[in-house]
Amino acid sequence: MNRLLSNWQLSPIISRRSGTWFSVFTGLDNSLSEVGWDRADALGGNPYIRNMNTLQWLNPSAFRPNAVGAYGNSGSDSVKGPGFFNIDAGVSRYFKITERHRVELRFEFFNILNHANFQSPDNYEADPTFGVIQSDFGPRILQFAMKYKF
Repeated sequence: MNRLLSNWQLSPIISRRSGTWFSVFTGLDNSLSEVGWDRADALGGNPYIRNMNTLQWLNPSAFRPNAVGAYGNSGSDSVKGPGFFNIDAGVSRYFKITERHRVELRFEFFNILNHANFQSPDNYEADPTFGVIQSDFGPRILQFAMKYKF
């Protein structure tokens, strides 16, 4: 029993980050620069809704398209997306068969808590989904590996 249950190695990784900063673009070329990276005009007030039931992160009424011939007054990387918290771990152990032969067992767990970590919302003001979070970083994933060394 001791041979089977002892000498396991645990390798956890805990990650926590604040949200990623991003810019709000109009999706139009009102600046007439033919680049297409025009930033929206910020109207002031709180640009966030942060409703996790509807996944509406930004308030669409806090922005408008930039005026023709202007670049827009919202700053570069002026709004922040959702934060990130994740725990990954691995459990492994070598089993010696002979002096030169051994087997390694490894169990790996990604997003152990199955916590929803959302990516930044749609940042194009002209889109009907503007300000809505549309994706996440993925669910819990478990994997098993066995390696024979000789």
